[in-house]
Amino acid sequence: MKMPVWYIWSVVALVPFALISTTVFRRWSMERIEKQIVEAGYPRPCHWDSGGIRIGFYAFAIAFRKIQRHHAYNRIIDVDLVRRFATRADRTRAWCFILIMHLLMMVLLIGGLVFR
Repeated sequence: MKMPVWYIWSVVALVPFALISTTVFRRWSMERIEKQIVEAGYPRPCHWDSGGIRIGFYAFAIAFRKIQRHHAYNRIIDVDLVRRFATRADRTRAWCFILIMHLLMMVLLIGGLVFR
């Protein structure tokens, strides 16, 4: 089945927003939080980052205040330490990042399943 024009334009419109939200969250929130943590004398909250997966862990830890301290989260980042240095603006950026990325993934998944 041929992909309709509206689907292609929706993907083209979402990709720049995804790139912008990723860049803004990473540069304005993650780097500031890590810098403040190191300046406060704590060890860096994430010692290893495999392919940029850390950004998702940061976003979920900051956006969802009631998230359980799952073993996987505690192995990648120190959730309590990251939350301690996060601000309301960081939470807003995290929510924007999560929503835009999930929307893009849903559009791509639906397109891949429907328009084969």
